[in-house]
Amino acid sequence: MVLKFTRHDVRRATSIRQFFPPSRSRCGIYILGFADGQGYVGQAVDVVRRFAQHRHTWEDIVDFCFADCPREELDRWEQLTIRDQHPTRILRNVVDVPPGRVGPADLDAVASIDEQEKWLAAGGSVPDGGTRHQDLQLRAAHHAAYQRLEASGHLADVVQVFRPYIGLVVPYPRRTEREFWAVSAMPSTNRTRRHQRLAALSINNVETLVMYRYDEETFGFLNLSKSVFVDMSGGSEEAELRAEGYVVEDAEYRTGAGDVVRIDGQPEMLSALLTRPAVVDAAKHLNLNLMRRGRSFQWRWHNYELADRLLE
Repeated sequence: MVLKFTRHDVRRATSIRQFFPPSRSRCGIYILGFADGQGYVGQAVDVVRRFAQHRHTWEDIVDFCFADCPREELDRWEQLTIRDQHPTRILRNVVDVPPGRVGPADLDAVASIDEQEKWLAAGGSVPDGGTRHQDLQLRAAHHAAYQRLEASGHLADVVQVFRPYIGLVVPYPRRTEREFWAVSAMPSTNRTRRHQRLAALSINNVETLVMYRYDEETFGFLNLSKSVFVDMSGGSEEAELRAEGYVVEDAEYRTGAGDVVRIDGQPEMLSALLTRPAVVDAAKHLNLNLMRRGRSFQWRWHNYELADRLLE
């Protein structure tokens, strides 16, 4: 099988519906070209809808190429197309570039490219087998913050969500602890009389999972790769989540390259999210990409005592 791409000039187009009569499949692989020469490779079961989402994010799309592809072959052909495109130009959807295809990263010294690819492809937790990095001075520095979290009465809520999250979507968490991800207890960010953050897990400079108290109730949010989430769910899961009471909105992180979606809910709702394959896959792609971009910006606030509970 060979993909046959058709190119369209979309500099003035807000939609590509005109290129897809009812007789033509909308399921396949697409390549976006931007005015600065960069590109984006993606897969979609409804590429008309997917293009509209991209146009909302990027105004500088100038060309669009599409090739029909059976749904069951989308993952394979997307990766093959990325491998073909990436040597010739920068791809904006770095979350979908296979490890090692964007050059070496500090993470490669901790987990090999093969291990990263194995972890990304796995449907559940992958045995870590690593040794945790200890910093006794840092442990002592944040002991009081952990005690405040214990005294708040919300520690169980934090553990309920953070422990499975780390096990499922943080690459090799024992090996990468502190250097590539950090978890803080009772951070002061946006604190008011009514609002107090309870815990935040950060990778690179993005908070990927946060829990907070508002009055006496506990809430939280997690961040995902939007493109992977939409492609994995066929675009339908976002509406389903809203109908179930979740808040779903785009998140603006420069490091996320305009490809981050945030989902808010109460602790039991966030736990339920981690049973959804599209959510888990989109979180894994975002987190691995962030680790490959560099080490944690928040390592100085890493709370070892909280991490002890989460890595049990």
